[in-house]
Order: sequence, then structure tokens, then C-alpha cells
Amino acid sequence: MALFDMNIWYKLALVCGLTPLMTGGLIFVSWLVSRADWLMQAGIYNIQVGLVLFIAGLGCLMVYGLQARKSGHCYPIKQVGILLGILLFNFPAAILGVLSVMYIVSVSVVTVFNHSAFEVTDLVLKERDRTYHFPPIAPGEEVTEYFRFKYEGGVEYKLSLNGVAKTGLMFGYITHGMGGNAMLTITSNGNIEITGELGGIK
Repeated sequence: MALFDMNIWYKLALVCGLTPLMTGGLIFVSWLVSRADWLMQAGIYNIQVGLVLFIAGLGCLMVYGLQARKSGHCYPIKQVGILLGILLFNFPAAILGVLSVMYIVSVSVVTVFNHSAFEVTDLVLKERDRTYHFPPIAPGEEVTEYFRFKYEGGVEYKLSLNGVAKTGLMFGYITHGMGGNAMLTITSNGNIEITGELGGIK
């Protein structure tokens, strides 16, 4: 019976360590694929539940070790060390997950479609004192670039098409730490169309 009890406490500690780790990994991968907002909230709940399970896992680990000694067995240093490592690994895993999400959501994706008969040159995005450059874009070409904007506020575009300079607003307002997706389309007659996900994008 004592050996059975020890196995139960060992398994409970293992469940407490692996549950938030595996659930957090599943939530993160699902969010990478879908970018659903509710998954970010689920990740926060998983971290909170993980803290509770960490404390519970430590309790199970202590009981497992004490029962092993009372049963006349040597203190299970190796088993306890492995379980403790699994429990503690949840903390760097959670921190890495949060930092990864923060980095990903701060990246803005800008795609340019050139449907005109002319090459797009000198295309730049500007925010305050920073300028971000695009390569020349040939007729019929599509180019996607990734940016991490530094400031809050609007982001403008400037480009040259057949010797004519064109300017406008790419992002109406960028919130610090948050990115967005935008598409700049040069139509066949040379007009500029901007579409995107952020409010204020026209």
C-alpha cells in the first residue's frame, strides 16, 4: 500500500509539472497558426493555473519523498530531482512564451503590389526620425517586408513612380509594442490604395 501511495504522489507531481507545460505549448502553437485573441487570454489563464499547479506539485513531491523514507527506502533523490526540474522548467518556458508573443505582435507586415507598368523606386516608410527602405519593385512584382516601429503614431509612405513622387499614410496610428498588417497597391493607372488591419488605415 505504501509503495502504491508513493506512486500516486509521484504521478500527481508529474501531472502538475507537465500539464501547464504541454497546455502552454499547445496554446502557443495554436495562436501562431490562428492568431486568435482568445488564445492569448487562454495563455494568461494557463500561466495562472500553472502557478497553482507548481505549488501543488511541490506538495506532492514532499509527500512522495517523506513516504519513501518512512517506508525504509532511500530518499529518491534522482526521482525528486527530475520532477523538481520539470516543475521549475515551467517558469522559463512561460517567460519565453510571453516574450515570443510580445515580439511577434510588435512586428508590422507591409506588402506592396505593383500592378502598374512602371518600376516603383525610392519607396520608404517614415516615422518621426526613422526611415525604412524597400527595394525597387518591378511591374507585376509583389514585395513583403517586416518592421518593428519604434514610436506611437502614424507611419507615412513615400515613393516614386515614373518620376512622380507620391506620399500618404500607411498606418493611421501605431500603438507602442503592437504591429499591424498593411497592403499598398499601385493600380494599373498609377493610383495608390492602402488596406490593412489597424484602425485609421485608409
